[in-house]
Amino acid sequence: MASGSVMLTWRVNSEYNIHELYRTKQSTTKMVAWIVQRPPYCDRGHWQVNCELPGLDGSDGFPRYFMDFKRAVAETEDFIKWRIKKGEEHFVPSPDFVV
Repeated sequence: MASGSVMLTWRVNSEYNIHELYRTKQSTTKMVAWIVQRPPYCDRGHWQVNCELPGLDGSDGFPRYFMDFKRAVAETEDFIKWRIKKGEEHFVPSPDFVV
């Protein structure tokens, strides 16, 4: 993996029917987002995305809702990559910080 690259991996948690997105950095892997299917009567979207990156606030707009699963996956990956890059440029972590 090249220096500064972001390695993301999707896993399905079949026990809870959740699609989990993990980030691997060096030898540490941590879940950073997940997608759950919403009930069919929900008109905001069929898929809900949640995110747990440090430094997120209300203006980042989570949870987010999508009608299409593939779009939810693509938008989530794009946001995570952008936010990690932005965070690494402007964020000085404490020694125990790992994402």
